[in-house]
Amino acid sequence: MNNFKLLNSYKNIIYDFDGTLFKFDLDWKGWHDRVKAFIKEHEPTFEKEGLVNNIQNDYVKKYGKSLRDKICSMNETYEIENIENVLPNTKLIDYIKTRKDVRNFVLTSNNHKLVDGLLKKYGIYDKFEQIIARDDVLLIKPDIEGIQKILNGENLKDFIMVGNSTNDELTAKTSGIAFEMIKI
Repeated sequence: MNNFKLLNSYKNIIYDFDGTLFKFDLDWKGWHDRVKAFIKEHEPTFEKEGLVNNIQNDYVKKYGKSLRDKICSMNETYEIENIENVLPNTKLIDYIKTRKDVRNFVLTSNNHKLVDGLLKKYGIYDKFEQIIARDDVLLIKPDIEGIQKILNGENLKDFIMVGNSTNDELTAKTSGIAFEMIKI
């Protein structure tokens, strides 16, 4: 028996990746410094620290797809080259492996190369009907662009999102679906 009673009552589960399915170490300051440099190409006086998702989205809206593409390209290389101490959420992974009557999805601000690689390594890649990563959207969570690609006009009452952050919770609530906080 599993400890995921709320999840058991849904037929469609959207999982966050980083901090929910897997936990890992990454030098986020170095990552933020690189994103800051891209923004400074447009705004030389830019000095904000901690480029949380909403701030990134604001600048992508302002400067367009070219900024997003630079961030995505850097992000893919940076995540793969700098990831350390990967820890899978074994209880959640076992749940995904054993539950049969469900459609699973991933919605993440990480890149496909990292996400797909770890899902394959832990034997659950084929358990997901759709994986929406940073490279699939213009705007990342908490913007609802990615989750709308999954929901695609279906009955919202049939979906729940599982995540570890306020961005995940806000994405679910803004989309009108249930949410459960699960952290590794």
